Amino acid sequence: MEDLVPFQVQLERRQHARLKTLAEAEGRSMGSMIRESVATYLADRPVADDPLLGIIGLFEDIGERPFGDVAINHDAYLADASWREGHPDPGDP
Repeated sequence: MEDLVPFQVQLERRQHARLKTLAEAEGRSMGSMIRESVATYLADRPVADDPLLGIIGLFEDIGERPFGDVAINHDAYLADASWREGHPDPGDP
C-alpha cells in the first residue's frame, strides 16, 4: 500500500451513519472505503483536468532529433527545454 497521509474530513451525520453501516457489513474500514471512493472519483475526472497535458505539443516531431524519438526520450527533451529556459541563446532577441 502507498504511504498514507492523515487527512481529516467532516461528513454529514447521515453520510457517516451509512458509511459506518456499510463498512461493518463488508468487514472493511471506513477509511478504506473513503480511499476507494476518492480513487474512483479521481479516475473518472476528465483527462483535460490533468496538468501534465500541458506538455503535449511542446516539441515538434519534425527535423533533426538530438535525442531520438520524442515518445521514447521525452525526459531528455523536457530537461533540454528546461535548461534552455534558464540559459537563453545569445542570438535570441
